[in-house]
Amino acid sequence: MKKWMAVLFVVLWGIQLTACSHDTVVRSSKGIEDVDVINQLRGIDGIEKMERFYSDFQNGKIADLRIVHYTLEGDPIVTDLAYDGKKLQVTFDGSRDAFGDGEIHTIACKGLFEEVYPVNRSYLAYGCEEGLSGMVEILSIEYDLSRQDIFEFQLEYGKGLENELDTKLGIKKIGLDSNMAKTRDLQLSSDVMQELYKRLILANYLGEKDLKNRCHAEKDSEYYLKVYVNGGEDEFAWSTCHNSADTTKFTELANYLIMQADNPTSDIAEPVIQGYVLQVENQTLLVAENINQLEYQWIEEEIKKTDFDSYRKGFYQLEGMDPKEFKPGDKVLAVLTGGQTEGKPRTVKVKDIRKLESVWTE
Repeated sequence: MKKWMAVLFVVLWGIQLTACSHDTVVRSSKGIEDVDVINQLRGIDGIEKMERFYSDFQNGKIADLRIVHYTLEGDPIVTDLAYDGKKLQVTFDGSRDAFGDGEIHTIACKGLFEEVYPVNRSYLAYGCEEGLSGMVEILSIEYDLSRQDIFEFQLEYGKGLENELDTKLGIKKIGLDSNMAKTRDLQLSSDVMQELYKRLILANYLGEKDLKNRCHAEKDSEYYLKVYVNGGEDEFAWSTCHNSADTTKFTELANYLIMQADNPTSDIAEPVIQGYVLQVENQTLLVAENINQLEYQWIEEEIKKTDFDSYRKGFYQLEGMDPKEFKPGDKVLAVLTGGQTEGKPRTVKVKDIRKLESVWTE
């Protein structure tokens, strides 16, 4: 069982995820019926159902959920969650994994918690009969823009697509007269671009979309969106008169971009990191950025056997604070100041640092 748990953890941690949901549809996936969440290399479908299950758990409501994870080879691994109002039951079914041991195993856990960062989100079961420190990763979603080389938008919108925002060219155009309307001062902060990327990922832009345009309804708006991610280009066109979950998500994304373009932030935000303290020594804190509690438990032990370059995560050696106030396992938020050294870990001075409330309940 320890081998199976380790394999599942690596599958969940290693997958690059995108996300969306078609809430009203009961789906199947490669012969697996009643699937709520589909987690694969191209994206994650059903995040709203994961959110609903977590809300039901927090409110003590009986609920169940089926998640299908796909390995790099394309084999499905099923995770079933069943909450009876007191205990959480987790069943792992690896019988369809050609490279697994074919095991179906059920464990009891005390509960579930969520960890959220600007660049990822995780759901973990705790107080389990098995697993690292009694924890099991149920679902992990990553939308870290820093892992992409190119990310830009071109958005046209309005009754006749008369308005345009283009982050690639830095153009903002309002109205039909392009000679009078164009400006080259469209600059969005890195935080806004990260949020836009997150919303795009959570709209599952790589999956099939239920979008329709040209409804010819007077009261509705038209949208055309072109997305550049690295070497790829994807285009979407829709009207608000078409009622679908995808229309809602893409319209909310477009309106967020429009709002940010209308109210650009002129101040340069100070760099901020969040993560767990791994070590306290020599008047410094070693912090792993954007990791969840289970990843902390894993890295805290494994880092003694390997080097930092073995991990995709960012590591920081923080200076300029009183390390006596902190201990390994503390979750912290630090505002940085000054330059950073290259490599792993990066050494940087801290302007301000505080502990974050733990979301893990034993």
